[in-house]
Amino acid sequence: MDATALASTSALTSAPVFIVLAALASYYCGVGISRAFVGLGLLFLGVLYGASRWLGPEVAGVSAGLSVAAATLLLALHRRQGTTALAWPRKAWPYLALIICIVLLKGLNAFTHLEDAWVVRGMHVAWKPLASPGIALLLVLLWVHRRGGDALLGVLGARARRPLLTIFFFLAMSQMMVKAGFLDGLVQVLNGLPGIAAAPLVALLGGLSGYMTGSNVGGNAIFMPAVALLPESSRGLLAAVQNSAAGHAALGSLSIVMLVLGLAKTSAEEEGQLVRFGFALACLNTGLVALAGWVLLGAQ
Repeated sequence: MDATALASTSALTSAPVFIVLAALASYYCGVGISRAFVGLGLLFLGVLYGASRWLGPEVAGVSAGLSVAAATLLLALHRRQGTTALAWPRKAWPYLALIICIVLLKGLNAFTHLEDAWVVRGMHVAWKPLASPGIALLLVLLWVHRRGGDALLGVLGARARRPLLTIFFFLAMSQMMVKAGFLDGLVQVLNGLPGIAAAPLVALLGGLSGYMTGSNVGGNAIFMPAVALLPESSRGLLAAVQNSAAGHAALGSLSIVMLVLGLAKTSAEEEGQLVRFGFALACLNTGLVALAGWVLLGAQ
């Protein structure tokens, strides 16, 4: 399936997640939902869909996020009427540097095709390390380390040990499930259903795979081959449902929760609350993607 088609369709199946989670975040922050919130949500979705369709999925998320950030700053400047200067928060500089690095690296690869110089190939997968966002992350990490002066290996060991171990064991568990044929029965049920009835099941499988692996890429590697066997009329939309469900369920996975806990000093009670909240978030996201897929399939 064409990557731009999958990305732009995934923007549609993910639309309820973006809107509902933004509304929940506004509610918990005590901001409330205003016309500006609705406008920024539509701006995000419009840029995400357009960038996915015409520029490619690599820069779609960054483009949508930058458009909302720029619109928010302009709105704040308009409301303050220039009386007070807006300063970029000091602790947010690494995030801005990361975005700039990603854009520059994507531009370099687009013009020079440097990523093709090193390709790691497996039986079914090809990986281009020079196209990985890990390069941008490493550059920003080294920059932050030089400014902060902390012992880099010590900080990484303290903060990254639990997330990495969690990701490793979840990936191992998911691969054991696949190799043991645990999921074959679900795949057979999926193949026997019409498209509109398959959407909730695809979303459920996508959410399960994303939660297990902590990644939509890992989730797609498990269940996307089953989606490829579905009828061509509904295959593209169901592939987007799988992609969206896996990605949004990964936001609440234990690997992501462990990453957050590795960055924050929390108590045992707070850790338990965050794990439960992450699971509830994954369930909510999966339900929203299933609803979007069901509505879009019904409209075909």
